[in-house]
Amino acid sequence: MRALLPLLLLLAGDEPRYPLPASAPESLAEPGGPLVLTDLRYRLTHENENDQAFAVRGRVKNFGFLGAFADEDRRGVTLQTQRLDLGYFADPSFTNLQAGWRGSKLLLDVEAEQRPRQDGHGWTIDGDFALRLSPDLEALAAIRTDTDRGLALPRTLSRQALGVLWQRGTRLDLAANLARAEDRTLAGFDQERLRAAASAAGYAWNSEAALEVGFERARGRAPRDEIFASASLRTALGRWLAEARSANHWEPGVLWFDHELGAGLAFHARRVRLPRAREAAERMLELSRRANAMGYNERRVYDEDGRRALRERLLLSPRRAELAREVLALHRAQIGERNVPIAGVQALERYESVSGVRQRSLEAFAGVAWPPRWPWHHDEAAAPFLTARYTRLEARFANGFTSTTHAAALLAELNREMSLVVRWRRPGATPLDATLRTGRARSWEIEYVYARGR
Repeated sequence: MRALLPLLLLLAGDEPRYPLPASAPESLAEPGGPLVLTDLRYRLTHENENDQAFAVRGRVKNFGFLGAFADEDRRGVTLQTQRLDLGYFADPSFTNLQAGWRGSKLLLDVEAEQRPRQDGHGWTIDGDFALRLSPDLEALAAIRTDTDRGLALPRTLSRQALGVLWQRGTRLDLAANLARAEDRTLAGFDQERLRAAASAAGYAWNSEAALEVGFERARGRAPRDEIFASASLRTALGRWLAEARSANHWEPGVLWFDHELGAGLAFHARRVRLPRAREAAERMLELSRRANAMGYNERRVYDEDGRRALRERLLLSPRRAELAREVLALHRAQIGERNVPIAGVQALERYESVSGVRQRSLEAFAGVAWPPRWPWHHDEAAAPFLTARYTRLEARFANGFTSTTHAAALLAELNREMSLVVRWRRPGATPLDATLRTGRARSWEIEYVYARGR
C-alpha cells in the first residue's frame, strides 16, 4: 500500500467528467475482497423469439480472473492468471478446449475443437507459438491438424506457418509469414495451398497506415494463383478524423474478383488522438519493455482491449507493487486520450465478380458528449455519452434483384466502464426469399456491458 501513496497524489487531479462515477483508478491495483466483479454483459435479442446471452468475470484476489458465459445452448468457463489461460466451451454440437501459457520467452496457445456428432466426432487441434528474440522482435509459428482425415467433409486438414514480427517503438510494426495448408473441397478431393504475406503498420504526420500484400497458390485438381492486397489510412486533423481503406483479391490475368473500397469522416468534441500517438502509446511502450526485462513477455497491442489486458496481467504479477505506478499511469493516459466522436459518415462498396454481388453500405451517426453543449464547441474535458447510428446496406445480385437492409442503434455511455445499447434491424429479402415468397423478420436487441478499468 505504501508503494501506491505517490500514485494517489498523482491521480488527485481532474479527470474527464461522466454522468455517473466510475471506479477510482487506484482501486484497480488493490485485490479487494475474495471476488471483485470486473466484467458483466447481458444481451436480449428478439427476432422470432427471445434469445438471451450472459457473461460474467471476476478477479479472485491476486490469483487471477474466473469467468463464465451462457449464450442460448452454448456454455463456457474461463480461468486467466498472469501466465496461464484456460477455457472450456460447449454446446450440443461441439466442445472446445483452450490453453495458453506465457513464459519468459515463449508464448503458447493451443485450441482443440470437437467436430459435431453428425460429422464423425473428430477433433481439430490448433497451436500458435511465439518466441521472443529481443524486446522488439518475435518469431512466430502455427500448426493445425485434423484427427480424422478419412471424413469426406470440406475443411482444412492441416496447416503449418512460420513468421516474424518486429515492433520498432510505437511508430512501426513489420510482419511476414509463410504458410502451407492442405484442404478438402466440397467435391471431396484434396488440394494444397501455399501462402506468403507481408504487412506493415505505422504512424507518421498525424496519420496511421496499415498495408498487407501477399500471394497464394493452390495446387491440385483445380489449380489457381491469387494475389491479395489491403491498405488503410487514418488521419487526424485537429477535431476531424478521416479514414480510407481498400482490399482487393485477383488472379493474374483477371482484373479483380473481390474488391472493397471505403471511406469515412468524423467530427469530435475534442482533439483526435490516434492509438500510436501521444502519452498512452509511449507509456505502453515503456511498460511492455520493462515487463519483458522482468521476464513477463508482453507484446505491444494498441487497442483498448489489449491495453486493458496488459494492465490486468501485470497487476497479478509477484512484482505488481513495482509496476503499479506505471500501470495506473497508462490507465490515466487512456482515459485522458479517449476520443469523443459526435458526428460522422462512412461509405463502403464491395463487389465479388464470381457471384456477381455488389454491396453498398452507408452509415451515419450523431452523438452528444458529456457535459452536453453545442457540437461545435471545443472541450478537452468532454467524454462520450449518447450516440445514435443508422446503417443502410444495399445488395444487388447478378440477376438484377436488389435487397436493402436497414439498421439503427442508440448507445449510452453511462460512464467509461458501463454502456447500454439498443439495436434494431430490418433485413432485406434475398432472391431465394422472393422465389419462395418468404419474408425476413425484423429484430431488436438490448445489451448492457460493464468492464471495470476500461
